[in-house]
Amino acid sequence: MSTFLCSVTSSSDAQSGQDHRSSGNFSTEEAPSGTTKLTFSVDPTSNSAWNTLTFDVKEDNSMWLDKTVYSGVKNGSVEDYSSNRSYYIANPSGASGSTFVVNIYAS
Repeated sequence: MSTFLCSVTSSSDAQSGQDHRSSGNFSTEEAPSGTTKLTFSVDPTSNSAWNTLTFDVKEDNSMWLDKTVYSGVKNGSVEDYSSNRSYYIANPSGASGSTFVVNIYAS
């Protein structure tokens, strides 16, 4: 059974002054004990290309370069769980110039 963790809204391109970042930070730290996977679900009402757009998830690190944690993520992607309070969406591709919403679930 999956547990909803959070939603994050991303622009279709990098934010102003950023090279990769297209969203604010989101956290996976509130996942239930025993979580081993994260599922990324793009809200189909948020973008017409919801089922084909892709993006990366990076870890915001104020002291070092931000690390790519998951790459090539798309609707329905299931990734190994990692607890972090400072992830963000980066490098979106195929979002048709519109924002999109990603829902993250723990299982």
